[in-house]
Amino acid sequence: MGVRVPLGELAALRGVVTGSSVNVEVDAKPQEDLSKVMEEIRAQYEGVNEKNRREMEAWYKLKFDELNKEVVCSTETLQSSQSEISELRRTLQALQIELQSQLSMKSNLESQLGETESRYSLKLSQLQQTVHSLENELGLMRTDIERQSSEYRRLLDIKTRLEMEIAEYRRLLDGEAVQKVQVVEVVEEKRKPVTWLTSAWFFFRNTSSSFRPSTCISRSERLMVRSSRTFLSPAVSASTDMRMAISFSNLPGDRGVQAGGETEPEEDQDQDQDQRQD
Repeated sequence: MGVRVPLGELAALRGVVTGSSVNVEVDAKPQEDLSKVMEEIRAQYEGVNEKNRREMEAWYKLKFDELNKEVVCSTETLQSSQSEISELRRTLQALQIELQSQLSMKSNLESQLGETESRYSLKLSQLQQTVHSLENELGLMRTDIERQSSEYRRLLDIKTRLEMEIAEYRRLLDGEAVQKVQVVEVVEEKRKPVTWLTSAWFFFRNTSSSFRPSTCISRSERLMVRSSRTFLSPAVSASTDMRMAISFSNLPGDRGVQAGGETEPEEDQDQDQDQRQD
């Protein structure tokens, strides 16, 4: 491989060699041969030129090697850079494609978001209206409940008072009433001796209940009993006479017998009952 020397440097070296002047002072005798001297000088200059040439060749070779190394390194760097550039271009294309897909997805999502917001805003307004109506109904219901509660308390108070009054009346009428059934003497219709006599004490708890002995029930015989009832109460004290029809079995005749042995017709019974009802 030949060494290439730039023409500029070669011309400069030639100018230096050509322009150099040698001053020779000769102390020799004029008899010496000038041609021989010139040969010696030429040989010296040729040696100097050869030396300079070798040095220049070595220097240029070193520089060339360095430049070759730099070129090789630059080539490798260029190739790696080119491969990297191609890889980056492929990556850029992929990223651009992904960007386009993401942009389209973004536009779709934005449109869906707008539709969803409009739809749910309408639903929200409807729900708010429903909530307002329910709150109004709740307020009305609370007002009605409070009114009904006050009405219920008032009615409960009235009921409690009525129950207290009823209990007081029941206590006055039934709680402390004791009735005594006197001895009843039954006489036959033909003035026969007394065939049946009974006496008992009965306690009445309800004014509407009738006196019915369990062992002396008959549909043909009727007996009028006059009894006296006294209401023992600090507020009310009264005496009443009560007459009731009692049926006995195994007793002859169809006559009403009054307490104490006095008989009384049935018409008088009905009249007395009507008077007591009035």
